[in-house]
Amino acid sequence: MPCQLPTAASRCLLCTTTAGALSSTTHLLALPPVEPSPTADELARLLLAHHNPFHPAESPLQILSGGGVAAEVFNKRKYKYEPNEKMYTVLIYGWCKVNRNDMAQKFLKDMINHGIEPNMVTYNILLNGICRHASLHPDYRFDRTVRAAEDLLKEMHERGIQPDVTSYSIILHVYSRAHKPELCLCMFRSMKEKGICPTVATYTSVIKCLASCGRLEDAKSLLDKMASEGVCPSPATYNCFFKEYRGRKDVSGALQLYKKMRAPDMLRTWRRLKKRVDEEAAKFGEEFKPYHIKPYKR
Repeated sequence: MPCQLPTAASRCLLCTTTAGALSSTTHLLALPPVEPSPTADELARLLLAHHNPFHPAESPLQILSGGGVAAEVFNKRKYKYEPNEKMYTVLIYGWCKVNRNDMAQKFLKDMINHGIEPNMVTYNILLNGICRHASLHPDYRFDRTVRAAEDLLKEMHERGIQPDVTSYSIILHVYSRAHKPELCLCMFRSMKEKGICPTVATYTSVIKCLASCGRLEDAKSLLDKMASEGVCPSPATYNCFFKEYRGRKDVSGALQLYKKMRAPDMLRTWRRLKKRVDEEAAKFGEEFKPYHIKPYKR
């Protein structure tokens, strides 16, 4: 069934794009390579120490005027050190964390104007900043958030950067929060058609949306598919079902799922998949270290 936003049918960029329209990219945990630079690393660590751009001692007037410690440090020292994508990404991360996406966008433009190309990490941080704290009700706010996110995705395409599993998961989380099951399923199918493997967070967002919208059978089917594809359900995944069972006062349904979780085959699968997930998580953590920042937790 076609994907349409409530007020603008042509805005569902990722859902309406066919699989052949974009080059197929298999999701890899490896992040874009970063050229080693001791001086750049020194400034990046200094900026990270002030990744919250607002200092506790700043007055409300200074905060409103956009003054920030990290930005001030950067502006003072950018002539001593040659800025790179790592420095700008840390600054964008800090502004997004305090919900100042306007400042994050300004640093992105400044980054591009200085001939420094943003990478996947930069764009995903900014995408998460746009979507993470956005109010999605009523529908016009949801529409505004999706439009802003898709404008950023369009810019990524224009720069030759294809969305990865993190990009899709961020958008899926927005659809889930807004209780848009059809859009969730549409985007989920779209990412799989492009060869991008969903993670446990991706599955959980879709399952949560389906369960909260009363589509428990569809959620159960997706849970079974998730396990069959080697993705280990997390406690948050199962809690999507238990929360709905509690709302329905369906004790038998909750007990049935609980027994299924404790079944010998499920426990063996759980241990085997948990080991695999732990190995991948350790690998991802090592590859993220050059950026001196931690991924957001949902």
